[in-house]
Amino acid sequence: MNYDYQEVQRWLEDVLGKEDVPDYKINDRTLSILHQMMVTNLQNDANINSMCQDYEQKTKEYEAEASRVKHVLQKTGIEATKFPQQATTMIQGLATLASLLELKDISTSSYLLGLGDLAEVIKVTDKDRTTEHRMSASLLRNTTQALHKLNDVTQALDKARELEKSHATTTRKQEKNTQFLRMKCNEYESQIQQQEFKLAEAGVDSSVHHGALVSQAQELADLQSKIGPLKKKLENYHSLPADFSLAQLKVEELRKQVEALEFQLCQSIDTMHM
Repeated sequence: MNYDYQEVQRWLEDVLGKEDVPDYKINDRTLSILHQMMVTNLQNDANINSMCQDYEQKTKEYEAEASRVKHVLQKTGIEATKFPQQATTMIQGLATLASLLELKDISTSSYLLGLGDLAEVIKVTDKDRTTEHRMSASLLRNTTQALHKLNDVTQALDKARELEKSHATTTRKQEKNTQFLRMKCNEYESQIQQQEFKLAEAGVDSSVHHGALVSQAQELADLQSKIGPLKKKLENYHSLPADFSLAQLKVEELRKQVEALEFQLCQSIDTMHM
């Protein structure tokens, strides 16, 4: 820890100046961060120094090449100031191309190799672009399909929600109707019990109940069906001679039977009207 602190402190003094180094907390985390910054900064400085040395070396090479070209031009009797504009433009183009291709020198082989590498890069780039285009088209197609499906699902969800609301409304109505019917059933049961209690207090005979009345109505119909033939027989006997004693006895017997049946019929009718 002491070693890291001393190393970091020296680096800060070199970068900021001994008097301008701010106060900071001395702990493992702070020293770790400052040490990492120091290593990165020193590495960048080393890289920059290497680049500067490389630029200095290339400057010397360019200056030597310029001297050589100038010497050649002097030997051929061509002055640099009178060099044709077209040739100057071509040389500038070659220089720009050499810079773009990052050539080490300006020999023909270097240009050919650089152009070959550039062609290969262009080929790979076109291939990658085609692949990316296909992927983009596939992604676009999948995205479009997904959007359609999402739209369908959204519409189905909206319909389901509307149906749920409708069902909820119907269910609420049914619940209300059920509650109403249950309340009415309870009310009718209470009324029936009250009416039965009142009938019991009034001493009403069970024979006036609906079931008993139905039974008595059936008995009444049976009696009426029996009276009809007896009346017909009685009418036949009325046509007999008046002095026929046996006929009189028979008629008298039938009359009594009819009267008895009529009496029962009247009693049944009176009972039904109570």
